[in-house]
Amino acid sequence: MATVAMALLLLCVALNLAVSVAVLRCPLYETGQKWCQIVLIWLLPMIGPALIGGFLHSQFDSPRFDPSAGHENEGGDLPPLGHSADGAEHSPP
Repeated sequence: MATVAMALLLLCVALNLAVSVAVLRCPLYETGQKWCQIVLIWLLPMIGPALIGGFLHSQFDSPRFDPSAGHENEGGDLPPLGHSADGAEHSPP
């Protein structure tokens, strides 16, 4: 019985560590968000990693997740608010 309990404890710690590292490496979240999620993972040992890990996995399809993806407007070439790309000024409807 003690062996099974020890195996479950080690599995729980390994799962918590794996999800914590994944959250820390995720470029989608700010530092405060990452630490809040890590606290949740460790306060809710089996439920926290399942929830946060599942949510993190669902974000893999997001174009924001891929740091190597090219962004066409990175150079600051967006027109100012109220103007179109051709320079014409537009008023709000």
